[in-house]
Amino acid sequence: MKTIQKSILGGMGALLLSACSPSVEAPEAVLPVPQPKQVEWQKMETYAFVHFGLNTFNDREWGYGDSDPKTFDPKRLDCEQWVKTFKQAGMKGVIFTAKHHDGFCLWPTHLTEYCIRNTPYKEGKGDVVGELAAACRKHGLKLALYLSPWDRHHAEYATPAYVDYFHAQLRELMTNYGEVFEVWFDGANGGDGWYGGAKDSRTIDRKNYYNYPKIYEILDELQPQAVVFSDGGPGCRWVGNENGYAGATNWSFLREGEVYPGYSKYRELQYGHADGNQWTAAECDVSIRPGWFYHEDQDDKVKSVDHLVDLYYRSVGHNATLLLNFPVNRDGLIPAVDSMRAVQFHREIQKQLGEDLLRGVRPEASSERGGRFTAEAMTDGDYETYWATPDSVVTAEVVFPLGKTTKVNRMMLQEYIPLGQRVRSFVVEYAAGGEWLPVSLNEETTTIGYKRLLRFETVETDRLRVRFTDARGALTINNVEAFYAGETTDFKLPAETECLTGSAYSVAGMEPSELAKMADQNPATTATVAGDRIMLDLGEEKSISSLHYLPDQSEYNEGLIKNYEISVGRTPEEMKVVKSGEFSNIRNNPILQSVFFTPVTVRYFQLKALRMVTDGEKMKFAELVIR
Repeated sequence: MKTIQKSILGGMGALLLSACSPSVEAPEAVLPVPQPKQVEWQKMETYAFVHFGLNTFNDREWGYGDSDPKTFDPKRLDCEQWVKTFKQAGMKGVIFTAKHHDGFCLWPTHLTEYCIRNTPYKEGKGDVVGELAAACRKHGLKLALYLSPWDRHHAEYATPAYVDYFHAQLRELMTNYGEVFEVWFDGANGGDGWYGGAKDSRTIDRKNYYNYPKIYEILDELQPQAVVFSDGGPGCRWVGNENGYAGATNWSFLREGEVYPGYSKYRELQYGHADGNQWTAAECDVSIRPGWFYHEDQDDKVKSVDHLVDLYYRSVGHNATLLLNFPVNRDGLIPAVDSMRAVQFHREIQKQLGEDLLRGVRPEASSERGGRFTAEAMTDGDYETYWATPDSVVTAEVVFPLGKTTKVNRMMLQEYIPLGQRVRSFVVEYAAGGEWLPVSLNEETTTIGYKRLLRFETVETDRLRVRFTDARGALTINNVEAFYAGETTDFKLPAETECLTGSAYSVAGMEPSELAKMADQNPATTATVAGDRIMLDLGEEKSISSLHYLPDQSEYNEGLIKNYEISVGRTPEEMKVVKSGEFSNIRNNPILQSVFFTPVTVRYFQLKALRMVTDGEKMKFAELVIR
């Protein structure tokens, strides 16, 4: 699936404008430019993710591929309930995990026995992918599918035979369920697994193993309108975190062929590559709960409306899309609190951005291209009309007279991206006391792209001004809007410390001040532990049955434990292993990790790191609690 650099430059809107005004030509495109399907994808803005499968019934995030299909038995599964929730929440589509890393297929495939045919659901005659596709058609939502390249169940994974199997799976999915708007390939590939009973670790060449050129051929044949997601696209890219936000500076470009699953510089994906030659806009994936799959102990941890609103401004408002995940529960339903929060979030956005104060205003621009590319195009609400400057003009200012003194604290700007992303920096100002003053922002005003939303302290003014101070080419701005959202407070991320209480212990050789960081109920403090294990003296014999580990919570978190082993004993010499496993997805989603085991009465507890996410790093703990 190749990036189109020279096709349909400017789209139909630009061609029509040129035809209506033959004496004034549309600006030349500034490469790279999006394909028309990429523009339509970004216009969706928000859509849903659904994680559901064997993990739901086995309380896992990443299944090993060893769970019994007979455990999958939702009693009230209702895909229409999901879709109605998404529609009421203003979402335009849904991406469904047809197969996660455990290899379990939620459609009745005959390529493997590890699928819904061998579950109690509808006596083996169910097809969740088909049911969701039907619900989407009925209620007017778009469908997309997630197919994990990694398969921890398949015996031939990491061999050429598995690649053929994976291509056959893809062809089957892309043939039987109608049109899809996106195909989602996860970046997690290779590692520990069941692999048909061979419990080992398998590595692959992440750039070449799956033969992506062949995959793109299949998709071009069967789903040519679909945008392809992976770490490096080519249709859209991972944003480099699972927190749901992009950088305030966010280019829709990547350097072609550089980013691949497991890319070590993944944090730069929040910002894109300013010198990129491939149009690959960012998609911000985040779950409405801490985990991606349903866990009963997270019922009280659904994100607040304020949190979701903040994510909207930092995803859609930062030139990306928002992909909000809903963990379906064991009944096969979206829990009521999750549905309610999503709908309330949508209503709050509608409230804050409901009345455009600039609609119909006649802006005053310092420069215009002429013809139909005049400043009025910025306030007509039409995506296909835009103001443009002459080819040699890359800086300009536009004044928006409001007619009367008005309260303002939000602004939206859009570039006409079919002609490329251009703006490098701009300034928003308001008139007060005979002078122009900058609005008070907590982020830089650099890129715009498809959409930029600004939140600032309320000003009262009769004029707003935007100064475009640097760009890659002639300016092409199709919409500018302003709003008064009411008086809101700045959102602060809640600390996930509700269950992190009740531990008292000592560690030999560890300074009390460092140890205290692991039990101070403050995620911002982090204790560092040398070596590959930590042994805790509980002070006396106690009955314990669980470990709760909050990893380093800094932006560039370090010291993350991937695989662990837990041992307990009455003395340091009499330790026995009670649990071992992995902290799934901890690199991308470093949330509270809880491990439960059969209650034991002991004095000593040891956590051993069998493998770190990054080899050679020391273990770091924001909190560590034994119960």
